[in-house]
Amino acid sequence: MLATVLQKKARVLIAIIILIAGISLVQCSSPGISDQNRGNSATQEEKAPVKYDPAQKPDKNASVDEVVDEEAARVKAEEDAKKAAEAEAKKAEEDAKKAAEQAEKDRIASETVSQKNATKMAKDYLKYMPFSKQGLIKQLEYEGFSPADAAYGAEYSGANWMVQAEKMAKDYLKYMPFSKQGLIKQLEYEGFTSDEIQFGIDRCGANWMEQAEKMAKSYVDHMAFSRQGLISQLLYEGFSNEEAEHGVNSVGL
Repeated sequence: MLATVLQKKARVLIAIIILIAGISLVQCSSPGISDQNRGNSATQEEKAPVKYDPAQKPDKNASVDEVVDEEAARVKAEEDAKKAAEAEAKKAEEDAKKAAEQAEKDRIASETVSQKNATKMAKDYLKYMPFSKQGLIKQLEYEGFSPADAAYGAEYSGANWMVQAEKMAKDYLKYMPFSKQGLIKQLEYEGFTSDEIQFGIDRCGANWMEQAEKMAKSYVDHMAFSRQGLISQLLYEGFSNEEAEHGVNSVGL
């Protein structure tokens, strides 16, 4: 009986050992859950190349390489856009220049003899003295050109009317003193526009205090004045009260 019991216990023990060995063999041959998770994580870490999207904000969690690639893409996109805009602007400028040159050729080809002569005379006048556009038209009409031809000659004389206003203002100041308001009125009389007059006044280089001194001296050199009478005369000439008093003081009144 004892031998039989021992044999049964031995068989049970062997069965348990075989069961444990089988379980271990299955675990070694099958990938574990943790290995599968690691495999999935590695797959997810693979990303497509970085492409620049101007509307996309920088990713705070992006790697250093990704940030560098995105910045390089942004800089390149800006440079390409700048080059394209510059090329387009240059082409537009060249096209406009060609069109203007062709228009000028067409104008000259269709020019009448009278128009050509009016243009030549306008240029000749501008060599010796400044004119407003309206003043030059009147001068050409005085020379016998029709209003249309006179206007044509002034238009294509090549004059810069702003510069003409500046020249005329300086010329007037060479020969006689003016207040600022007096010179403005004189340029208006000569036919300049308000913008041209302002340009000329701003660049004529006049010191209005000195102009008041010169005019006060010119008056007292030719006639007698009281202090108040001379102040009134300078005010009439367009000087400010401060300029008029300065001018009168300069001549000892």
